[in-house]
Amino acid sequence: MRTQAVLAWVRTRASGAFLLSLLVGGALLGGPAPARAQGRVTFNQLSIERCKGTCTLKLSCGVAGKPASELVKGQQGRTKDLIDIGKSLEVPTFPAEVKCTASRDTGWIGTTWTPIGSGSVTIPSGGDYKLDIDSADTSVRVLLAADSLENFLPAGPPPAAPATGKKAAPAKAGAPLKVAAAFNPAKEGQAVVIGLEWPAFKDKVDKMGALGMKLVAIKVFDQGGKRLWAGIFKNVPDRVVLRSNQEWKEFQADWMRLTGGLARLVDVEVYDTKPLYAGLYRDFSDRNRPMMWTDVRKNFVDKVKDLAAQGQQLIDVVVYVGPAKTSYVGTFRATSGNYDLWTNNDKAAFEAKWKAGSAKGLQMVEVVTYKESGKRYYDGIVRSGMGAPGEVLLDADVATFVKRWLDDTGKGLRLTNLDLYHD
Repeated sequence: MRTQAVLAWVRTRASGAFLLSLLVGGALLGGPAPARAQGRVTFNQLSIERCKGTCTLKLSCGVAGKPASELVKGQQGRTKDLIDIGKSLEVPTFPAEVKCTASRDTGWIGTTWTPIGSGSVTIPSGGDYKLDIDSADTSVRVLLAADSLENFLPAGPPPAAPATGKKAAPAKAGAPLKVAAAFNPAKEGQAVVIGLEWPAFKDKVDKMGALGMKLVAIKVFDQGGKRLWAGIFKNVPDRVVLRSNQEWKEFQADWMRLTGGLARLVDVEVYDTKPLYAGLYRDFSDRNRPMMWTDVRKNFVDKVKDLAAQGQQLIDVVVYVGPAKTSYVGTFRATSGNYDLWTNNDKAAFEAKWKAGSAKGLQMVEVVTYKESGKRYYDGIVRSGMGAPGEVLLDADVATFVKRWLDDTGKGLRLTNLDLYHD
């Protein structure tokens, strides 16, 4: 890769085991993993839309026909009050129907629960949803966040056909796919899609868009001799533009044109030996001039510091190890929080740095890992002033990642970045 420095100023869980068996079991059966999403629904809040005086409420909800769980009992509020719930239920498969029943205490002496009514909503994938329950004098709204993970990763090769009278030889296993990921506190639900080739991924982006879900992060990786894509989708109001498979001059020209308006590059990927570039853009209302820079490590680190002093924060970075040098590509914009870049750490050093940083309240925005001269390194973008620290996962197999993802959504932590790679 010919490194170019570009500085442009422009305007601009019993069920947990079931989940793992479905997401990973396809490989064991010699076929592709099941192309269906599973995950969790979190009940964030109960909004009192209409109520005479003070209401004492009870709420029970169930998912996919399972028995309802009591989520709220005895909480009081008046019209326009919000009652925090913060409880979640696992979803065996999407689409899933969520059904809730609300009651109001109408007793003068003792407790008498009088039904307000029931309501349901069908959830096609991760995202943010609402469920309304109404009666003549009381109306409540349940605010939901769904998280789904859809895994299309291809299985390993089937065993070779045996010669007559011989046993089948076991399939040769390639280097296992590993995952590095960052999770941070967030209330918004999301849909994660992993393992589609470009035409199918583009089709998935369009279908998710029709559901109101837009890409907020992308990843390109290789598996089984194929180039595959992963993405994180959320309900966001901004226009989102995805560009892919561009050579540098085309990518640079597109960046200049798009960022001349409201679009801001929020995620960039570099892949293939040419190399090729992909970029994810989102419209923002700020008029601050965005930045993009690509250079070798030392110069890039210096530029990150220079631009931070000018109010431009590094929000995404990709490391490309070429035949002659290792290059960085980063995108910058004026945003809240204070961002920093960690580079060239082995695993032990990175984990020690993260342990110390998270104790000081840092969040990990992005983890990037790569091999240089046969040794694996870990880089990261961290930030402060943006809430409590989350969690970081390194070198996990797919099953471990899926379990962590499911567990963390139950704790209110959502995936903000993932890297997929082989050793």
